[in-house]
Amino acid sequence: MFLEASHTQGFGLQGLEAMASGCALVSTRNRGIDNYGIDQENCTLIDIGDHEAAVRSIIELVEDENKRTNYQNAGLKTASDFDWWGIAEKWDKELRALL
Repeated sequence: MFLEASHTQGFGLQGLEAMASGCALVSTRNRGIDNYGIDQENCTLIDIGDHEAAVRSIIELVEDENKRTNYQNAGLKTASDFDWWGIAEKWDKELRALL
């Protein structure tokens, strides 16, 4: 399990790396997570500063093996969608389209 509790993220690599490592993710709604995090599907999103929600979410994932496993599997899929080689290929395609 991984708690990503930043106030703001440009892209949110910590959460994505946690997903790629097979961790169930609890994250603040910190802008960077918006690129890949889907609340209650591949992670739990909490409001910034809501420490009680963070603790409740972690306890829930500890106690609910099915939910934790679902997050882990969905997170691994999400992380594979943001593979650096895939991102580089997309940028290459976009940049070549400008020529």
